[in-house]
Amino acid sequence: MIARLLSCLLVLLLAGCAAPTKPATESKPRITDFWKPHLLFLKTAPHGRLFVEVDAVEGCEPSMKELEELGAFLAEHCHKSGGVEVHKSSTIPKKEARGLSRRELARRLMDGPPASKRSAAYLYILYYDGRLCGDKKSAKANPHAEWLPYPAAIFINRGYRPFWGRWIKSAMIQHEAGHILGLALRNEHAQSGHCTEKDCLMNANIQIHVLRLLTGRDPVTQRKLCEHCLKQLETSRKAPAAKNLSFSGPVLVREERGYRVLSLQGSTALVIGGGRDVAVRYFLQNERARKTEPGKDPDNSIYYAWISDGLRKDSAQVKAALHRATRDGYGLVREAAQMLAE
Repeated sequence: MIARLLSCLLVLLLAGCAAPTKPATESKPRITDFWKPHLLFLKTAPHGRLFVEVDAVEGCEPSMKELEELGAFLAEHCHKSGGVEVHKSSTIPKKEARGLSRRELARRLMDGPPASKRSAAYLYILYYDGRLCGDKKSAKANPHAEWLPYPAAIFINRGYRPFWGRWIKSAMIQHEAGHILGLALRNEHAQSGHCTEKDCLMNANIQIHVLRLLTGRDPVTQRKLCEHCLKQLETSRKAPAAKNLSFSGPVLVREERGYRVLSLQGSTALVIGGGRDVAVRYFLQNERARKTEPGKDPDNSIYYAWISDGLRKDSAQVKAALHRATRDGYGLVREAAQMLAE
């Protein structure tokens, strides 16, 4: 009887991440098919280096081991001639974080690459405690990578199953980084954005083997990517670079014919005409200063939309750009274009 009970307890399944978040306006095809932002991390062009900024709420800080293993994971799978730098940045006191959502914290803490590394691809990671955010949903939020509107952010909630989470810290952040690299967004050997191979790091469940834990061994055996995920990375690295995508500091810029789309956590900007640097600067300044309005969901996605100075709304150039933007692959951009066109 005891042996049978122990055999039933050999494996506990602990969910490693949530399904990808996306706005209700978004629809098929898959949410990254039309722009493939993961190529910015996997390929040398247009960015020859990768800068990872890590912020944390007091008491939620990652260990050096977590960050070192994350850096090794990214260096192994991202082709960056200039290397991968994982930078532990700001720590915010608990009393200042209380009542703030993950996106409010991110807007407050995110710096972007230093001036000397402005040409780098950029990945933002926030370690926080959802129990401080002020609502039950946030307290239980799964660690996750966000693909829309900003496919360059990872949020690790230390309040998520805090007892068991200690055993999967390194595997968890590497799993989420795998999502940023586009892993398991494929038709074969994958389901709902996760690998179906049970021993793969990208499986939907990270397993804790109790017998290994009780005998002093590493209770997690999912430390590697399976052959299918490795093959997917190889195929992605051979794909043409995303010529219309790049980072300007922390802002992700997508250039389209007659318009550009700027992205940060929880916000998107549609800009018709004008210069790239001016638009990025204006967008970034507004996001840094933005406060959540009373009664509004602090984690909702919002959009900005403007026509650059000197361009007339009724000009053929603007009308053509707006018409193309109303057919953009991302729902928030279509909504912004329709608003401008009215």
